[in-house]
Amino acid sequence: MGVVILSAKIGYFGLILVKPANICCPCRPFMKGWGLSGIFLSYLCKILLVPAMNQIPFLQQIVQDIDMNEQDLRSLKDHCYVFPTRRAAVYFKKYLTQRFEGRHFWAPQICSIVEFIELLTDRVILNPVTLVFELYDIYKNYEPEADFDSFYPWGQIILKDFDEIDKYLVDAPKLFGIIKDYKTIEEEFALPPEQLKFLGEFWNVLNNDKETDVKQEFIRIWEILGKVYADFERALAQNHAAYEGMAQKMVLQQLKNGTLTPPFTKIVWAGFNALTAAEKGIAEHLCNLGNTTIYWDTDAYYMNNPRQEAGAFMRRYFTHWQNHPGHNWKCQTNLLQSGVNIHSIGVPLRVGQAKYTGQLLQNLLNNRKISLPETAVVLGDESMLFPVLYALPPNTEAVNITMGYPLRDSPLYRLLETIVQMQKTRQDPKNTPNDAQTPENNLPDDEKPPKPQQIYPKNATTLFYSKFVLQLLQNPFIKQFNPEKTEKYIAHIAKNNLVYIYNFIIADQITQPVYTNNKEIKYKDGTEERSPDIFKTLFSRTDNFLELANLFNTLLTTLFNHAKAKAGDNAATNPNSKPDEITGDEKPCPPDFMEMEFMYQLLRQLRILMETLRKYRQQITIDTFWKIFREVIQTVTLPFTGEPLRGLQIMGFLETRTLDFENLFVLGLNEGIIPAARPHLTFIPFNLRKGFGMPTFLDQDAIFAYHFYHLLQRAKNVYLLYNTEPGNVGSNEKSRFLLQLEQELSSLPTATLQMEKYLVSAPLSQPIQRKRVQINKTPQVMEKLNRYLLQPQDNTQDKLSPTALSAYINCPVQFYFKYVAQLYEIQNVNEEINNLIFGNILHKTIELLYQPFQNKQITQPDIDKMLNTYRHIDQNLNQAFIYHKFEHHKEGKNLLLKRVLKRLVVKILQNDKKDAPFTIIGLETAQFSTTLDIGNGKQAVISGSIDRVDEVNLPDGPAYRILDYKTGTVTIKDNKTHLAADITQYLSDYFSDPELKAGFQAYLYCYLFWRQHNKNARIIAGIYELKKLSEGIRYLRKGQLIDTPFLQTFEENLKDLLTTLFNPDLPFTQTEDSKRYTYSPYQGLVPL
Repeated sequence: MGVVILSAKIGYFGLILVKPANICCPCRPFMKGWGLSGIFLSYLCKILLVPAMNQIPFLQQIVQDIDMNEQDLRSLKDHCYVFPTRRAAVYFKKYLTQRFEGRHFWAPQICSIVEFIELLTDRVILNPVTLVFELYDIYKNYEPEADFDSFYPWGQIILKDFDEIDKYLVDAPKLFGIIKDYKTIEEEFALPPEQLKFLGEFWNVLNNDKETDVKQEFIRIWEILGKVYADFERALAQNHAAYEGMAQKMVLQQLKNGTLTPPFTKIVWAGFNALTAAEKGIAEHLCNLGNTTIYWDTDAYYMNNPRQEAGAFMRRYFTHWQNHPGHNWKCQTNLLQSGVNIHSIGVPLRVGQAKYTGQLLQNLLNNRKISLPETAVVLGDESMLFPVLYALPPNTEAVNITMGYPLRDSPLYRLLETIVQMQKTRQDPKNTPNDAQTPENNLPDDEKPPKPQQIYPKNATTLFYSKFVLQLLQNPFIKQFNPEKTEKYIAHIAKNNLVYIYNFIIADQITQPVYTNNKEIKYKDGTEERSPDIFKTLFSRTDNFLELANLFNTLLTTLFNHAKAKAGDNAATNPNSKPDEITGDEKPCPPDFMEMEFMYQLLRQLRILMETLRKYRQQITIDTFWKIFREVIQTVTLPFTGEPLRGLQIMGFLETRTLDFENLFVLGLNEGIIPAARPHLTFIPFNLRKGFGMPTFLDQDAIFAYHFYHLLQRAKNVYLLYNTEPGNVGSNEKSRFLLQLEQELSSLPTATLQMEKYLVSAPLSQPIQRKRVQINKTPQVMEKLNRYLLQPQDNTQDKLSPTALSAYINCPVQFYFKYVAQLYEIQNVNEEINNLIFGNILHKTIELLYQPFQNKQITQPDIDKMLNTYRHIDQNLNQAFIYHKFEHHKEGKNLLLKRVLKRLVVKILQNDKKDAPFTIIGLETAQFSTTLDIGNGKQAVISGSIDRVDEVNLPDGPAYRILDYKTGTVTIKDNKTHLAADITQYLSDYFSDPELKAGFQAYLYCYLFWRQHNKNARIIAGIYELKKLSEGIRYLRKGQLIDTPFLQTFEENLKDLLTTLFNPDLPFTQTEDSKRYTYSPYQGLVPL
């Protein structure tokens, strides 16, 4: 019939209306006048004749094609509807119910394509792990020396290649024989010129003049693969088993030879895009039988444009099946005429995308511009699920999450991962390395320490690395069994800086309490079992994968029963509970406890894997076992409970296939996410893949492009969000699909399609005037502060140290945090020598070297003797390491720092030699204390440990020398201007400037010595600045005596400082200089 429409010129990107014309169907002659390729003529004609664009959801259109009469409705139970995903089945049933509301009928069979093949085949499709073991049994016939551990990683690649060979109906003998028989293939098989071109390129590369080991190894393995493929298929056939590609190929063969008849009166395939060759053959055969219909979901936007990769597969199918009655092409749309509003939004960071999506939803819901059941949030990166959930507006009444919670993200999986790391990093003390391999053997002879006799406990079997021991003890699943003793032992490890710990000590230190009243588990058959000690289980040594699996099994079962015991009667009364499949107990467990579900699934997957390993009796390493188990776990998700058709839909990108929503929020539109950057691991080279019609990465991009454009087909409002923050090279670039869409739409004069682009950024706010922290000295605060006052009846008198007073000068609030509120830094195990350890070990080494000379005169020959006996220095240095519980100094960076320490000790001895003779009065352990009256009958107690006090001979007579060792930078005021200034003015800087803390502390040590020892003593003070040892000792006041008038003035300043400190009317106030918090552990507690 004749139809009056608008004639059109067809471009690459759509239809541009020009002038009216009378066109009658068929209109091929008219179209030829416009120079169009014949591929799209019928398709475009159909679109032009559609009176209005079809915006009905694709699945609903399929339902509308079902006849309404009772006879057809009753026969629906014998129909089968096949979709790409199971998610489509939920919506199909929804539309089916709506169409036949109030009528009773049996639902048809609804399945995915994988399930459809399983329905038709008589073979058991094995899981990937079982298939790898089956493949290895065949492969070792050709490579007897290959062990499973080395085979497993590329055995998976071989399986994938074999699967694709069958799915794409590749003649395996020809593929694997191409190296020798290329000419035969070229002559005897009618391959398209394009495929022959790729085969020729591969052959030219393989047969060039350059012979390499890699090429020869490839040829050898390639020839083996052909034999393995044939033997593998025969072995599976004998066991009545198959892999997915093999099953597809066999179903196609059985359909062609008439040995298979589908058990359905009608079959419908819908929503497919990229069919494998086997699926295409099955579809073609079923359509030829006359009882099958295939619905294609397409759009003119990408079908019209030969350069649009989204329509690559559809254009081929349309060319091949455009006139076939079994292929329905009417479910077509035109994006350019849809009126969809597209918003391209750049947002910094993934969390920013989630929060901005929440704000958009909030605004749209408040303005009633969207309906939640018609709205979907699509996540390109599924790890964004929880940020999105937290960002949803409070008026989101219902949410349905389709993707499930990955088991690999559960805390229990991370617990198992930590156990594996602990086992992999353990040490066996009974297998110590040979002397030739020890780091000390590389030292110069004079640096080699004496070899101590190693005596290990009789039951010492394993040393575990404390990093992972602490992670396990701090894990809430483990800590719950004995939190008090676990916490104490964690503190013990940090206090003693234990880097490696004997496993039996850990278990002995922490005992497991009873978690049930009788500490027994009752089983279904009436037997009882005492609960295992979880700590002995957890820290037991595992030498093979069976022992590790048993450890996992015991641990998870113990945790499961413990959680079940805590649940108590709740488990029995929960109407949604299910029987316990772990212990055989009839008492059901509550599925609403997420932890129990994690345990259940982990145990289930573990036991399935162990059954497979027992069946094939393969001896594998712990690494391989963990890799297999990890890959199994990565495929398991826990479904979220909820109504699948109510409220906002949150789903992954690939779950949107065949589904249509009016409002879409697509997050993560960055390169590497959409499309996904998945490496195409294969043994089959690219040219061979192209030559034999197998898929390549180019096909993967075309598949993702179709899914992306399908999202837009029937939508009204689309928000496309991408991350604007730079990452690794190319990792956070805007997706090529979004760039392509922006570029194409910008060149089209269309009024019905709108695209707007935004960049979201946080507005620059005015600097916030933060108030400095002030802590009032309440009675409770003063009670804690007053412990530094003299308490005659208290044997545990607290004392103010020079370091504490320096902290008060630096910032009163920091002093409050540490010395009043006692908020101490968390003590960690130090594996490397830090500044504090470095200084402590140096102090201790000097102390040990000079200890024999306590109250004795040291002469230059004495120091020469020490310098000439390096072993003596090494012994004292090693003792210093042991004293400070840092015994792992024999390799790596610590060994280098140890050598630096030794050189510093030598340099100090050389400097001291110049001042010899001198007499050691006190070293480190000498405590100097005094009290100072601060008024109102109160006396503050001050105490300090001076690094070194000795007596030296000055030109004008002997004097006591106060020495302090400093590893950091030292600032003192010692120029002529400072020395000429009034003492009060000079000292005021030391009581106010934290940069002068080294000098302040040295003066305070002089004051303590003066008060306690002799007020008439002649005193000088100096600092050993380790960074500038070549300059020798830096004397305060240029070596002038610290006399009584000076120290009396210092005492007055000190009294003022302490009076301010203990004044209840003066609060602790934060310093205005934020630089004083640069290295402070309290910088997160105050505004900066």
